[in-house]
Amino acid sequence: GARGTIQGEFVRFENDLGDSASMTLDAGRKRWMAPSRLIDLEDARLRFKVQSLVQLRASDRSRAQAIYGFVKSLPFVMPLRYGVKTSRQVLHEGAGGWYAKSTLFVTMLRSAGLAARLRMLVLSGEILRGFINTSQPFLLPVVEVWLDGRWGRTDTHIVDPDSVAMARERRRHRGWMRGVGVHS
Repeated sequence: GARGTIQGEFVRFENDLGDSASMTLDAGRKRWMAPSRLIDLEDARLRFKVQSLVQLRASDRSRAQAIYGFVKSLPFVMPLRYGVKTSRQVLHEGAGGWYAKSTLFVTMLRSAGLAARLRMLVLSGEILRGFINTSQPFLLPVVEVWLDGRWGRTDTHIVDPDSVAMARERRRHRGWMRGVGVHS
């Protein structure tokens, strides 16, 4: 389950983006706990959901794991067209694509008192083969959370386990290294 896997998925990295390993709450982390246009930290339904997930969790890591497990369990859906969704909309719909689930994950982490941010990685469009045919680069959202004095990151919250299994089987069947949203 998510409890055991998240430790392996939140990987350590140091100063690749100019972040100080000893960042204090007063310095940079505070900005990664603030609301935004898509992140409404005052939304009652969202706050109650987060509280129900983390209320018995003693550590920041276990709170992050509980939220991770919830977001990962939401079905992955490819939107017919890209658009911006608030975390409240994603929670209400109970499903989302890459950006929608990442927005919800960041919002829930911040609501639980954890500094969290979203980074975008540029990947070859080949990873989307099977969904759409494109040679254009793909922007993959990666959620980072401040745990144990450093930023850890993951993108494995995006696709639910059933979708991953189906995508891997399709990719293997076609002999692809990358495609349908997953890679080897």
